[in-house]
Amino acid sequence: MPKPFVENAHCMKYRKDDLDGIRKARFASFVLLIICFAVVLFQLIGIFFYVSASNSRCIIRPTHIETNVGIFAKEITTLEISRITDLALKQNLIERLLGIGTIHVTSNDPDIPELIIYQIPKVKKVYNYLKQITSSANNSRK
Repeated sequence: MPKPFVENAHCMKYRKDDLDGIRKARFASFVLLIICFAVVLFQLIGIFFYVSASNSRCIIRPTHIETNVGIFAKEITTLEISRITDLALKQNLIERLLGIGTIHVTSNDPDIPELIIYQIPKVKKVYNYLKQITSSANNSRK
């Protein structure tokens, strides 16, 4: 193997082909680093959403809706069914494929004017059940 041409003790001269190879290797390692960073970032985001979803509970009873939310500190809210004024069901394409959805509950409760319940499995059944108990609560109130 021939020795590289040495101009002085601190500087080595490389051929143009060698420099192109070094640049390509540096660029490839930079791209690989960015891809690894993106994968780790998406994993952390996924873990956050999984932990937050697994630490959120919504219990729908015939008289009220109770939500328990929080990872370290729990916040429990209760909304009476008779105070519900409007219900809305929202699903995007991915949620429809996964069989989940979001229900927006509007109420005349001053503490909880709007309650949004995310990632509900079998959302159509839950929505229809809420509509049924809300209408029966409103009819019995009249």
